[in-house]
Amino acid sequence: MCEYWMSEAVFIIEWLLIVEAIGFISFPLIARFINLPDRGYSVSKLIGLLLVTYMVWLGVSLRISDFGLIAIVFALVLLVIISLRSFDPRILPQRGVLLKSELVFVISFLVFTLIVMNKPDIYGPNSEDFMDFAFLQSLLRSAHFPPPDPWMAGDTLSYYYFGQLLVAVLTKLSGIPSNITYNLAVPMFFALTTQAAYGAGYNLTRRSFYGITSALFVAVSGIMSGFLQLVAYLIPGSRGFIHYAPLQVPDIQQWLLKFDFWNSISIIPQTFNFYPYHTFAHGYLHAHMMSIPFQVMLITIGLSLFRAEKIGRWDILLLGLTIGFFAGLSIWEYPTYLLFVYLIFVFTRKKEAFNLSIKVAVLSFILYLPYYLTRSSGGFLGILPVPEDTTLLDFLQVFALFVFLILSFLFVYSWQHREKYEGTRRKIIMLGTVMPLVVLVSGVAFRLHVLPLLALIALTSVYG
Repeated sequence: MCEYWMSEAVFIIEWLLIVEAIGFISFPLIARFINLPDRGYSVSKLIGLLLVTYMVWLGVSLRISDFGLIAIVFALVLLVIISLRSFDPRILPQRGVLLKSELVFVISFLVFTLIVMNKPDIYGPNSEDFMDFAFLQSLLRSAHFPPPDPWMAGDTLSYYYFGQLLVAVLTKLSGIPSNITYNLAVPMFFALTTQAAYGAGYNLTRRSFYGITSALFVAVSGIMSGFLQLVAYLIPGSRGFIHYAPLQVPDIQQWLLKFDFWNSISIIPQTFNFYPYHTFAHGYLHAHMMSIPFQVMLITIGLSLFRAEKIGRWDILLLGLTIGFFAGLSIWEYPTYLLFVYLIFVFTRKKEAFNLSIKVAVLSFILYLPYYLTRSSGGFLGILPVPEDTTLLDFLQVFALFVFLILSFLFVYSWQHREKYEGTRRKIIMLGTVMPLVVLVSGVAFRLHVLPLLALIALTSVYG
């Protein structure tokens, strides 16, 4: 028994050290691109893992090499050479900044590893573990990409697989059995999310308190559903309005232990509203989970661009690589973050916004052209509207924090520019503030009260 636990501990430490090493060797390169207080240290592991995975994928897809340890080591050596050539000690932040960020990552990883150890099996209610593990196994057995379809002999995988590929790269590099690395990857993605979110909060404020607050909001606290379920449990009179059936437990401690996560994922009818902590706690390597830290990473890059004095060709290359990665990681995020970057350009470089966005979009496609040319088109059924109207309460359960942040930002932005567009802004801000309250009282469908919010965003984009 003691030997078993020792081997498990060695696997955990080895996995952690490999991820740390990739982040360490990537940081000098990242620091040249990201001009933020931590110089991008909070996302250096993510960008490093992305770069190594991309180089391995490209070489194997073009049949330059087989998918194995040689291709991975070559990619790492190339990353080391590029990073060393970029090293500039004058731009590195203080050690204390890096140490705090590192502590957030390590503690998050170890804590969530303990959580996963209590449920190491890959079976659970509504689980897609078997499919995700099949993707990982298919990649590990592949000499070249795209990997074979695990269900249809002779076919190639018709689903996006870059997240599992990243885990497969680390699995081959570490030599740890895949049934172990499958579970080690879950706390890794959680810790990467936590560190990236901490960095976003710290870089905005230069205060660790807000970094930790940001990490908690992104990776742990989730949406308002849990709060409303707690209100329904504590205040019986609220149940007619909130429409949550409270858990039948004797005290608040039992309520916390038996909290119904699944009651929080279908708030808007006929949709899934997964939030990060529920996804991590469920513990399967699906695309919507593995994309979370990379989304926070891209938001951090966007913050750096927002503050940059100029956009160079290397910035465009970094954007093309990181946004294009979403096509094989979780393709629904790809158009979202192209739009995100376009809006950043609109706010900061209005005259160049369209041209810069086109360059990023074209580059993000060209850099991943082998993926588009070899990927099967199966598995896509199209986009259909949800037939039921979304109520304001349901909408706010999912998006309350985002609505608050958007309105706060637009209010401050408009106040700072109040002299330039005073009359128009005042009317739109009043409309965007008053209309949701009117709709809340009257119970009119969601599509009406969302219009003033869209008008606010559009006006700020046009006049920003």
